[in-house]
Amino acid sequence: MQVFETPNAHAFMLKMLRFFKKLPFKFQSHNFRTTTLTDLYNETKDIITVQRFAGHRSIKTTQGYIKKDQLKVNKQVAAMLRSRK
Repeated sequence: MQVFETPNAHAFMLKMLRFFKKLPFKFQSHNFRTTTLTDLYNETKDIITVQRFAGHRSIKTTQGYIKKDQLKVNKQVAAMLRSRK
């Protein structure tokens, strides 16, 4: 089963990819995982909870996903979105 089964979903994906190419930093779909784990850590400050949520065996793997500069990236994206309106 494919994730994007309908033409509308496919069109949405293409639109998102075009948007990501315009960002002032490199973006890959794996960034969603990094952002989610970073946000969870920032909310809980509990690396064990984040590790379990991510399904990592090693804390070192989880630590690799937690980005201290994520707030800076979030602000850049928000500013870019505001400027497009």
